[in-house]
Parts: sequence; C-alpha cells; structure tokens
Amino acid sequence: MGERRNISDLRARLTVRDCNSALAALFREHRHVVWMPKSLDEVELFCEKAIACAQEGHPIIIFMDETSPWMSSHRQPENLMLLLRSHYHTRIECLMTTQYLARDFPPLALNCVQNAYIFRNTSPQALERISQTFPDVDIEAVRKLPDRKFIEVHV
Repeated sequence: MGERRNISDLRARLTVRDCNSALAALFREHRHVVWMPKSLDEVELFCEKAIACAQEGHPIIIFMDETSPWMSSHRQPENLMLLLRSHYHTRIECLMTTQYLARDFPPLALNCVQNAYIFRNTSPQALERISQTFPDVDIEAVRKLPDRKFIEVHV
C-alpha cells in the first residue's frame, strides 16, 4: 500500500469486493481493478475467465501480490497453473510477488518464469532455493541488497 506512488498508471482503478464484479469490470468495462479473492475457488474462476478472454485476443495484465494464499510448493491449482503456462500462447502478462520462493512457488509455476526480480533476502531456506533455481545469482549480493534494489534474472 505504501508504494502506490510507484503505480500511478493504475490510479484510475476500481476496487471491487467479489469475483463477479471483478470479472465484469475487467472484461466488459475494460477497467483496472483491485480485488482480494475470498477463496481459491474464486481465483480459479478468475483464471479460467482470464484465459478465455486472452484466447479471444484481449490483452490482460494480472498483478498478483502475495501468491502464498493461492499456491504453494504443494498446492498447484489447475486453472492458475494453466494461466501461467498459457501466457506464452496468449496475450496474458502475469506478475507475481512472494515473500518466500521456496514455499510459495511450485516447480510448475517456476518453470513458466521468464524474468525474476530478486530483492534482499536473508532466509537460509529461501537463499538455498534461489541458488538452486538461479545458479548464476550471487547469494551474498542478494543478502546485502539495499531496500528497493533488486537483481533481475532472465530465465
């Protein structure tokens, strides 16, 4: 929330409370929407509709802040994984954040990553996963990154 000044292009957004309102605003009204899903079922329905719209040629950009409620190394929701896999073949751009790569990103989702932006992290488990996933990344550099700085990795 404190970083709103960095996303000024999205200031014309609409905040909605449910999945149907989000879908209507996005795909009928073509509005920027802020929405917090209440359940994994809502996320799955949203992903299904987003894939269908993208297959019709509509460009879609999805920013999912904090993926941990919806997927993990052990939870791989079918439509969310399909959304991540299909972005190569549709006009979907999907940007996701996580605090803990090792726990929050299943291997299938990680295989769909084109670019990763790694911010400072000091968790031994997360650093281990970063070093395994991105062997060219200097883990000591990750540990010492200043605030708001990152290492970009092209996968």
